[in-house]
Amino acid sequence: MQNTGYRIDHVHVYSADVDQTVDFYIKVFGATEIRRIGSLVHLSFGNVRLVVSEASDDHPPGIGHFAVGGVNLVIEEAKRDFDAVAISDMRVVKGNASAGGRVLYQNFFVRDPTSGSIIEIISPSTR
Repeated sequence: MQNTGYRIDHVHVYSADVDQTVDFYIKVFGATEIRRIGSLVHLSFGNVRLVVSEASDDHPPGIGHFAVGGVNLVIEEAKRDFDAVAISDMRVVKGNASAGGRVLYQNFFVRDPTSGSIIEIISPSTR
């Protein structure tokens, strides 16, 4: 696999109380709120984001996954490289009409075969 300059894009946390969790990270750690999309909140910790969303039966409270991405990552090539441990199909997430309907990012999920951690492979960076 070619070195694409992978870096941590974000960590996704599920919470029983999104607003309380967001307040905690802002007050205790000095995080900055970047944006809200419904109940999904993006916080900045410098060069890494924390995404907080509502917990559910499928996503209990706690860390759900972390995402890695890279500016030069070609998602179709990455998906072929990770097929052995992929747990989802590749998808394309598009912006709304006000965002010009452009592609915001492409992603798929893999499972670390040793620890069981779920990793989102995302391209391009979602900053």
